[in-house]
Amino acid sequence: MVQAVHRHKILVVDDETINLKMMLNALKDDYTTLVATNGIKALKIVSSKNPPDLILLDISMPEMDGYEVFEKIKEYKQCENIPIIFVTASSSEQEQIKGLELGAVDYFTKPICLPILRAKIKSHLEMKQHRDFMTLLLNKQYLEMENRNSSHEKDRLEQQNRIQRYIEEVQENQERLQLSLWGSGDELWDWNLTNGEFRRKNPLPLKLEDIPIFSHIDAFQPLIHTEDFVDLKKSFFDHLKNEAEYFEATFRSKSDRDEWVWLLLRGKVVNRDPNNQPIRISGTLKNISRLKQAEQDLLLAAKSFENIFDAVWVCDHNWKILKINTAFTTITEFTAEDVLGKSLLTLMGEPYKEVLHMFAGQLLSNTKNDTYSREEVWGVDKQGNYFPQELNISVLRDQTNVVTHFIGAFTDITYRKNAEDKLRYLANYDSLTGLPNRTLFMERIQHAIDVAHRNKHQMAVVFLDLDNFKSINDTLGHASGDILLKEIGKRLSSSIRDCDTAARLGADEFALILEQVNHTSEILPIAERILSYIAKPLNLAGSQVSLSASIGITAYPDDSNNYKDLLRHADIAMYHAKSLGRNNIQFYTKEMDHRSLFRLELEQQLHNLVTNDQFLINYQPKVTLSTGKIDGLEALVRWNHPKHGLIPPDMFISLAEETGHIVRLGEAILRKACKESKEWWDTKQITGRLALNLSAVQIAQENLPLRVASILEETGFKAENLEFEITESSMMENQRLAEKQMLAFQNMGIHLSIDDFGTGYSSLSRVKDLSVNTIKIDRSFIKDINHSAKDKGIVASIISLAHHLNLKVIAEGVETLEQKAILTELHCDEMQGYVFSRPIANMAINELLEKQ
Repeated sequence: MVQAVHRHKILVVDDETINLKMMLNALKDDYTTLVATNGIKALKIVSSKNPPDLILLDISMPEMDGYEVFEKIKEYKQCENIPIIFVTASSSEQEQIKGLELGAVDYFTKPICLPILRAKIKSHLEMKQHRDFMTLLLNKQYLEMENRNSSHEKDRLEQQNRIQRYIEEVQENQERLQLSLWGSGDELWDWNLTNGEFRRKNPLPLKLEDIPIFSHIDAFQPLIHTEDFVDLKKSFFDHLKNEAEYFEATFRSKSDRDEWVWLLLRGKVVNRDPNNQPIRISGTLKNISRLKQAEQDLLLAAKSFENIFDAVWVCDHNWKILKINTAFTTITEFTAEDVLGKSLLTLMGEPYKEVLHMFAGQLLSNTKNDTYSREEVWGVDKQGNYFPQELNISVLRDQTNVVTHFIGAFTDITYRKNAEDKLRYLANYDSLTGLPNRTLFMERIQHAIDVAHRNKHQMAVVFLDLDNFKSINDTLGHASGDILLKEIGKRLSSSIRDCDTAARLGADEFALILEQVNHTSEILPIAERILSYIAKPLNLAGSQVSLSASIGITAYPDDSNNYKDLLRHADIAMYHAKSLGRNNIQFYTKEMDHRSLFRLELEQQLHNLVTNDQFLINYQPKVTLSTGKIDGLEALVRWNHPKHGLIPPDMFISLAEETGHIVRLGEAILRKACKESKEWWDTKQITGRLALNLSAVQIAQENLPLRVASILEETGFKAENLEFEITESSMMENQRLAEKQMLAFQNMGIHLSIDDFGTGYSSLSRVKDLSVNTIKIDRSFIKDINHSAKDKGIVASIISLAHHLNLKVIAEGVETLEQKAILTELHCDEMQGYVFSRPIANMAINELLEKQ
């Protein structure tokens, strides 16, 4: 068993906390460390009864610098032989000479290389031990010479004393040698090959069994990693056979914590028998796990440098290129042979050089800013082609804060720049016609107003909407519709002046900005020319197509001096043109039809319907004709406008469809109707279905069935108690999707009815292929059923054919008892109309149900 040894004491004197922490962390595992933050504290420690074995002394300290502290330390008798190592941030040779002349054993400049520091501390402590030992021997010899002339008795006594002291000195030296070995971190081993005895001094914390006898090298195999033992064994026998001066091997073994550690084993035969056979081997064992990890880290850093996607260059302080990676060559086509040793200032063109000079200038003015990042820098490749880079630069400094290296990393952002240009174009221009879009149009209006104001001119905003474009698009297909829109864009561009702007705001809606107008009389000829250009026939899908347009015009500054009002006025004027029969031009006036202004106001406030919960639902009963009792309800929305009161659906539903608000509104209506009416079905007061209308815009939403299912689950309303009314025209707009949605609803248990039957494109022969349950006869066939035999015959035919297809029939708009009697006679299933009840609020429905 090896006795515990005393750890060397190292005194670290430094006034900077970060330096103290760094050195203490590096030394704490191997030495006992003492700390002093100034010279006074350091002198107090060294003058104590247990002075340190070595001192690390900073030179630059307040009040008393390192040189003064050094001189005062050496005044203490017990400190004369303590090794002192100066540590400083200055690399001045004069300071080094001064420190060594004072008697320092070494000199380190910051930042300190900690592995070198530990190695030198170990070396100086070992030298001190040897020096102390030699001093003792010299003193002993001196005493012997002093006492040779003394008497024989005295000589004998002295000789006994010397022997005793020599024994003590030997023991002390052995202890110091053991301490030195411990300080080095190496294990010393000795193996007697004759009897197999294996001794260890300063043993490493390894998971080695306490086996005193190792008769052969194979006895070590269980303690060594299987991948490493073969090489170790070969090196061992090469040395035994005198084929190598010594043997050395690195291998893995288990630590006392059951972790694999890397070890360096060195050994040499120290005794051989007369036949030159080895009988004793000695050597050292060292833990090199940290070194191995450092090698792996370096290898990883090198691999990362070569394999990262960013191009990297490394230059010295004069911008001479020292190293590049593979990505640099890939991006620029410059190889290492092309650039190493050359100046980066001249390699990538003048713009790049300016950026590098600018960065160097910033370093001079601000030493704390060691990084530079720029979104875009233009560099040049080997072929002389300039390309944009995203460049980042950082610097390395030495211990005196002087820049020694520049490191740059960049990526080629050509693709990103092109993508940005494309996105910028898409953000400002219509992809179909190439005309400015709504965003750019808004910017140009404001610019045109500013120019007109500055030059005291007028300018005009023109809104243009194609008449009946939707029917052409539906008839000939979207591809033909796109061709038509592109042609209209070309015609608009050719009909205006260079100073004007034509834009496509969306769908079939276009707009113009007419600048440099001296008088409003100049605007009308331009608008008329536009109408004539649009009216020219166009061949689409083998058909001659002629178009017309409705145009609304407003002028600055007569109508307004801000672009928002100008846009609103032009829109009002355009809708006024449509209301007058289309294919005409209207200038905005304050006396324009109130309905256009009212319609525009409602359109702008549509979002309040759901956001501010401004809608309410009335319910119109559906009555079974054979019993006269309420069988179901149709939910009809009303806008409870804070300014205009109750607004019927025919004044805002079409607006909601045009603007897309119908999707959100439709979900809100369904949710509220299900919540309000759920109790009537839960209590069996109503056994039929709750009907709601679905528009073409809603049907076009792919996720409509999922949204409906979510609302039904949220409200607890049963799907089999729900019915959707769909018009024939809405099914024809996207027939395939409509059929898909209807099938999904049928699978959920929701009933479907064709609303306003007879007014669209379909017929009963078409209905037989659709997933519907009910036919709802339009009120236009009901209103004259008691006066017109033709209408009565049509209704009778619809009812008869629908029943043969197992479809239920509902008549809407029944207003008289006579109409009701005829429908009963024709075996119509249900009816809706004022003859029984107008659409009423839910409380009134409760009263009806109580009466019933």
